Amino acid sequence: MGGRTVRRRFWAEAVLAGIGALLALVTAVAPDWIERVGGGGGDAGSGSTERAIVLLFLAAAVVLAGLASVEWRRPLQAEVARHRSGRTGRTGRSGGSGGSGGSAGSAGSGGDWSR
Repeated sequence: MGGRTVRRRFWAEAVLAGIGALLALVTAVAPDWIERVGGGGGDAGSGSTERAIVLLFLAAAVVLAGLASVEWRRPLQAEVARHRSGRTGRTGRSGGSGGSGGSAGSAGSGGDWSR
């Protein structure tokens, strides 16, 4: 059995979602880090810019995590389609149901494929 194959897009989305979540947490805990790095406060100390940035980072993290989730399921959906059509995915063989009991052994586990 081979490992799960996902595109680079999944990893980019997952990493960026993690970075967004981390930056949202850092900004919520220490909101003045932006002023230290940026060299000034554009909101005259009210904190409204920091709150907006926390919301922006959180929104980006949620969107990117959702996209990564879709990307994570994509290979599984292709595998389910191959499984249901009776193809094994092996090169050089016909797509028949012969072999080591591929579809007979998993006939009762149809619900497991939908997760």
